[in-house]
Amino acid sequence: MKKTIAIILSFTLMLLMIPAVFAESVSGKCGENLTWTLDDGTLTVRGDGEMQFFTAYPWADAGTVRAVVIEEGVTSVARMAFQELDALESVSLPDSLEAVGPYAFYNCASLKTVRFGSGLKSVSDSALRGCSSLEEALLPEGLTSIGNHAFYQCGSLKTAPLPSALEALGIFAFAECAALTSVHIPDGIAVVPEYCFYGCASLAEATLPETLQAVNGHAFRGCSVLEEVALPEGLASIGSHAFYQCASLKTAPLPSTLESLGAYAFAECAALSSSVTIPEGFTVVPEYCFYGCASLTEVTLPSTLETVENDAFRGCASLVAVELPPDLYTIGERAFMGCMALQTAELPAKLVTLGANAFYDCAQLQRIVVPAGVSQIGAHAFYNCVSASEIVIEQGVDRIGEGAFRGCSSATDVTIPVSVTEIADSAFRDCTAVRAVEYNGTVTQWGNVAIGIFNEALDAFHSHDYVLASSVPATCLMEGTDTYVCSVCGKTKTVTTPCLDYLPGDVDLDGSVNAADARLALRRAVDLETFEPGSVQFCACDVDMNGTVTAADAREILRAAVGLTELGAG
Repeated sequence: MKKTIAIILSFTLMLLMIPAVFAESVSGKCGENLTWTLDDGTLTVRGDGEMQFFTAYPWADAGTVRAVVIEEGVTSVARMAFQELDALESVSLPDSLEAVGPYAFYNCASLKTVRFGSGLKSVSDSALRGCSSLEEALLPEGLTSIGNHAFYQCGSLKTAPLPSALEALGIFAFAECAALTSVHIPDGIAVVPEYCFYGCASLAEATLPETLQAVNGHAFRGCSVLEEVALPEGLASIGSHAFYQCASLKTAPLPSTLESLGAYAFAECAALSSSVTIPEGFTVVPEYCFYGCASLTEVTLPSTLETVENDAFRGCASLVAVELPPDLYTIGERAFMGCMALQTAELPAKLVTLGANAFYDCAQLQRIVVPAGVSQIGAHAFYNCVSASEIVIEQGVDRIGEGAFRGCSSATDVTIPVSVTEIADSAFRDCTAVRAVEYNGTVTQWGNVAIGIFNEALDAFHSHDYVLASSVPATCLMEGTDTYVCSVCGKTKTVTTPCLDYLPGDVDLDGSVNAADARLALRRAVDLETFEPGSVQFCACDVDMNGTVTAADAREILRAAVGLTELGAG
């Protein structure tokens, strides 16, 4: 009897289990003319028209979805329709489908393949965002729009050729697609938007269209293996951080049409080694623009430039020389800090602002001349410029900031104008080679200058006693030079005397040209006079300025004497 009861119970349990194993597929409606069916892990949508939006989609709890098949006739995938289906591996979209809605396949982390239909026009915002297993996106040629974050964080995506009909790319569209290797942006695209290819760490090739007008902020930030970018003529704007941390970027010539550069635009592009020419029309190099471009050797600045902002060329350790344009009036804080190979950077006469640490650690800078318009020299402006042999501060400078020339250990001569009223602490600290401080005021005026502590180098101050050591007299062909040496410190200075004035043809130096001058010139031509080359009389004879006196010179002087010709000025 007990055995019979056990058999009946077992049979009853089996009957209860049969519907779970052999149950019919789950289905329902998902649009006015659309139905859905989930059968053995495959969710199929069929019918005609657009898919309906649900706040909670009916298939979300109907069972495991491993594949989505949308049949011909369906025209759209609704917003968030298949988001976060963790087991979803493949999607097939029909040629009739025109739009993939926002967040349609968001965070489908196992999705590996998507078949896009030929009729697709739009991939909306975040449509495939976070599909971290997706390796390929073969987008149809008719696609015109890729929305914001559309493929954001598709970390396995290697290829996603952009169709020629594409008209718009959204922000973050392919950001953090770490496996993406190349991108060809088609003609017709005018803007690469913010963060579009941010963090594409495997992107080795990027082709930009001739129609491009702007590369917006962070567009290629962190594309660390990208080596070359051809920026097209017509490009007007490069946004902030656009190529920031593109550590392998070697060349990116700026087009002549460029009108604006953003902060950090090429910062930390450590391999950027070709010369950079900033086009005419620019008035500002923005902050951190080329910060950390350690391989950059040459920069050409436009004549229109007025401001180099804070940190603009900081850490450009291979930069050897920079020609600062004449209308530049502001050099910001740390602008050239750490440019350790920089040898020449002549400050223009119109400069007004020289920021703190501007040339800090420019260890190869040879000579420092601060122009008159700079009323205050910023703190540590030339700190540790160990190769500078001379420091000249022009009349007009009022204050020398703390540590301004600290560590300029090769400087032997320092010139300080009477306009200086304050020299802050440590301004000349560790300037151990200073032998002379030239001050163009009186001893009393020097005593009135407020000098801070740790400026022992200024003890070399004294009134120079210059004595003429040598002289080369001027001629009518060459300037003269007088060299003086200070009897106290040995400092030398050279004074140039101008070329001698003369009147061509006036050989007798009476202020007029006449027949007597012609006669003297003829005598010099036949060596009857001994006017030495370079002398005023020789130059007056040599009217054709060929270095010799001939009968032809005498003839020209005679013609000038009777008014038949005019001789040039000497």
